Amino acid sequence: MEKIEVSKYDPPSNSLYLNGLPIYNRTIHVYETDKDGVVHFSNYFKIAEEALYSGLKHFGFSFENNGYSMAMINAQAHYIHPIKFAEQLNVVIAEIKLKRSKLLFTLDFNNNHLVNLAKIQLTFVLIDPQKRKAIPVPEQLKYNLSQTIIDHDKNLTD
Repeated sequence: MEKIEVSKYDPPSNSLYLNGLPIYNRTIHVYETDKDGVVHFSNYFKIAEEALYSGLKHFGFSFENNGYSMAMINAQAHYIHPIKFAEQLNVVIAEIKLKRSKLLFTLDFNNNHLVNLAKIQLTFVLIDPQKRKAIPVPEQLKYNLSQTIIDHDKNLTD
């Protein structure tokens, strides 16, 4: 299991943005919080998954009708600052790691001042729906995700 490395105020400067903007903006709803108005830990993972699918869709990825499905096999959270009711989140994909049979996405939850409030890591495998077994990450998907990273890095240096 990979450990999430984070500093207290990890700026999102190395994150994947969509046209220079976070991939997902969201306001925290009251039903996502505990009695003190702080986001319940389970909702971090729900928000991260929403943001990831939204971000991948913006980058042109679709996991529908590809001959495989995605299954989350691990989720980790590193809480830095409490997130409260009515707070605005800007979520970015901070890192994508491609392994032979796993996709690891690290998402940064930032406030409007770009202070990092949490880091969430989601790990997925791709499943063959007929055999119900994990399959290696297809080379085309690895290439597409790598190109997204390369294009983003190129835009940062231009």
